[in-house]
Amino acid sequence: MLKCKCKMTVMTVVVCTILLILLGCQTIMDCITPAWVSPQAPEYVGDQPKDIYSLYELKLMQNEIAIQHRDKQLELLRLAEDDTYGFQDAKEFIEPAIQAASDLQNQVIGDDTNPFSVSGLLMLITGGAVGRQFLKRPGDLSPDEHKAKLAEAVNGTNTGPTA
Repeated sequence: MLKCKCKMTVMTVVVCTILLILLGCQTIMDCITPAWVSPQAPEYVGDQPKDIYSLYELKLMQNEIAIQHRDKQLELLRLAEDDTYGFQDAKEFIEPAIQAASDLQNQVIGDDTNPFSVSGLLMLITGGAVGRQFLKRPGDLSPDEHKAKLAEAVNGTNTGPTA
């Protein structure tokens, strides 16, 4: 019986060793294998840099970096999509305002399709009022007549009525 119990113990140890070798050897080796990495890698995932890592820690960090990158890319895609919608909304709001202002400008100043404008009519009226000031009215003196009258007044030979 002792022989059988000893065989069972040996058999159990051998099976456990084989299972450990088959299933856990790589993980155990990764945990005891030292590794070094630049400080930027742990900072990317928000960890504090260390002097020495294990290979197992670096593999975990690699997965965290990939996950962090995917999360950031999705966040950027969402931000880009939100910005696109905001841009389209702003564009839809500004275009009618620009059109309304252009229409007002065309009414005031005129354009190719509308030769009559408010400013043109105002210029005609204002131009006529200003131009009227330059027309000679009855009783107005010409520049030569004005100079002659002025010379008479300065020389004292004024024969006209005095006030």
